[in-house]
Amino acid sequence: MAAFLIETSAEKPSGPMPRSAEPRYRRRVVLELTPDESEVLDRLAEQHGTIRGAVLVGLRELEVKRSAELEAQARDLADRLATTQQAAQVDHDRTAAELAALTEQLVASRAALKAVKAEAREARADLRAAKATLSAQTSARKTAETARQAAQARLVRHAYCAACDKLVPEAAWAEQPWRNGYATYHKEHGFREKGSFLGQPASLLFWRGRGIEGGHQ
Repeated sequence: MAAFLIETSAEKPSGPMPRSAEPRYRRRVVLELTPDESEVLDRLAEQHGTIRGAVLVGLRELEVKRSAELEAQARDLADRLATTQQAAQVDHDRTAAELAALTEQLVASRAALKAVKAEAREARADLRAAKATLSAQTSARKTAETARQAAQARLVRHAYCAACDKLVPEAAWAEQPWRNGYATYHKEHGFREKGSFLGQPASLLFWRGRGIEGGHQ
């Protein structure tokens, strides 16, 4: 192990120092080197004139190398920052597009829901109207059925025949136009408006203002 000394120290002058003069700075640094490191130092000292010169050159190269490393790290960090910012911008744009699409979907959904609600209101109104119409029709049918039953109860099903001196059923009737209406008679005797000279009574049962639907033959 070899050792060498680099002396660096600051000496203060004893008297007044000229304005242009600078204090001489000296500093002592002790290094212990292996034989191989000592050979390298000697060889570099020959190249640079002195051991001090070789050490200073090495320090400057180390400083330059360190600066280069720092600059490379700074460039790498700048590149990574730019990449991150670019990715963040892409994510931001994609998120903004997705948000815009979702907003449009929401607006469309709200419009569709509004239309459905309007249709539902119209359907409920139509249903109420249909129920009211059905109720009115049902009431009208009940009224008509009641009237029909009442009329049916008042229908004449038998009529008195003077020729037979008895009531004859509806199936034995016949009718024909007579005096602005229809004469209904007992078809067994034929139509006789009045009694005959032979003493046969009239077969006329009654008169109608209009004929029976389907007619009695």
